[in-house]
Amino acid sequence: MLNRRTTKQLPFKKLHDEEAKFQNIFSSYFRDHKIKQKGSRIFSRSLLVFSCILPLGIIYIIVTKFIYNHGSNLGTDVTYGRMRANHADTSVISATLSNFRKRTTYSETADSEVLKLANNVTRAYKLSNTMPEEVSLGTDVKLPGLSACLLVKDDNSRLTEWIAYHFFTLPLRSLIIGVDPSSKQLPSPILNRWNGTDGLQIWQWSDEDYMSDEEVEKRSSKTYLDNHIQRHKIFFRECLLKFEEMGKTWTMAIDSDEFLVFNALDVEGDPKKYFLYGNFYEEEAFARAHHNIMISNWTNYFWNYRVAWFQEWMGKLDRANRNGDSRNPILDELENRTIDDDYIPYDDMEYWEEQAVNRTNILVEMRADMPKVGEMTIEQYIHQHKDDIPFVDRYGFYLPRLLFSSVKNDGCQDHNVKKFQTLNFRQHAKKGHYRGNYLGKTFVDVSRFDMKDFVVSNLHNLMESSAILGDFSPYQDSLFRVHHYLGSYEDYSQRSGDERRNKMKFEEMNVLEDPREDDDIRSWLDAFVATHGVELAKYLGLWDPC
Repeated sequence: MLNRRTTKQLPFKKLHDEEAKFQNIFSSYFRDHKIKQKGSRIFSRSLLVFSCILPLGIIYIIVTKFIYNHGSNLGTDVTYGRMRANHADTSVISATLSNFRKRTTYSETADSEVLKLANNVTRAYKLSNTMPEEVSLGTDVKLPGLSACLLVKDDNSRLTEWIAYHFFTLPLRSLIIGVDPSSKQLPSPILNRWNGTDGLQIWQWSDEDYMSDEEVEKRSSKTYLDNHIQRHKIFFRECLLKFEEMGKTWTMAIDSDEFLVFNALDVEGDPKKYFLYGNFYEEEAFARAHHNIMISNWTNYFWNYRVAWFQEWMGKLDRANRNGDSRNPILDELENRTIDDDYIPYDDMEYWEEQAVNRTNILVEMRADMPKVGEMTIEQYIHQHKDDIPFVDRYGFYLPRLLFSSVKNDGCQDHNVKKFQTLNFRQHAKKGHYRGNYLGKTFVDVSRFDMKDFVVSNLHNLMESSAILGDFSPYQDSLFRVHHYLGSYEDYSQRSGDERRNKMKFEEMNVLEDPREDDDIRSWLDAFVATHGVELAKYLGLWDPC
């Protein structure tokens, strides 16, 4: 794991060395310089005063310029009770950049790209010695809210919780709901409760609202499963296009049994040991490559660009993510070093500075500092980090899912525990385990995505054809995840005609190998009631004491 203390201290040491070197050169200049004219003593004193004032003037100019250029990142944002300021230590940034400038192995173009990368990511990595400041609640920043596309079929038992949760945590402010024509229930009674709720706009679509007459006729002749899948693809496409037309931004495309949540770092539950499987070959000398790994005897191995990640699972190797890419998981031992391009293995400073701008490590560090439910919304978090990795260069995420079984929570709380999935079920499959959690879901900023000729070919990865999200969802790299609740068999089997939702499939999904427990999401209802009050919670059907 990354040594945070070492990472913080080393750049400061290098910066102090540079300052000492500068002072020595400056002093030697005046020591060796001989003034031959009369009155040299007065002139020398003047120069001495000037030499003292000059560094202060330079520091003042640098600080002023930094504040002018980056002042917008220190603004406040509306939160439920506090906000963390974007904070970066300029000396750390300077030290990190100076290290990259000294390298001679990069070409000028590559070096420029590295400098640009370092400038972007050092703030995100938060190498400063101080924690982010807590500032008073501000009301000057008004964010528009996030959006969602949801296709339902007899999902009323889940819908009350789904809307309320995302209204509070995203916050959800624009929702398009498509209703399957074969539904026995209509969501209107639940949606009508939200009509008077300030801020939330809901559009209810039937087939005719997003499908052409030809598509409706074509789909009506198909079996339910094919019909529902194809309808889902068309609905998601038209929904995203509509939100783009309306000027919306971040939009999620998930189901009624799924909930978007911060992917906070769990030291015990996070996947830790991976086996990298690919075509390996050995090199005696360092060479340019996407990534390599060092083992204890300093032998250097490279693997091909396309690799698959395998995870140790129940004593066997299990495919953790299909069709992996060049990004590597974090490796446990220091000897197993993940490297980008050139690297001096015997120089610890070089290693830690390399890791400081390694994308995976940056994201893991951000996950270690995630807010809890009720402290900050997902939109506020994105806004706060809009100039940092991953939001500065990614406008879509293929999010990992976490499957929760139907094993119920013991005891009774003061809420609808029996009715609400997020409160009733705590046991889930192992984090990062593909076979236990299956495919992920999509979260995309439609304002930054080119929708021209956009086609949905994969319900799990809506942007698959655009290649912007990648073809899998690495758990350790993801700032958000999707909780997928199996629920009771009654809820699971409510959709009539769905051949997949049978008793055998339910039991198969309900048996988790080595199950874990997670409570990250379960505080949302208490926070909702504390923020919006008991009366609104009762009106929306959220509050029903045991």
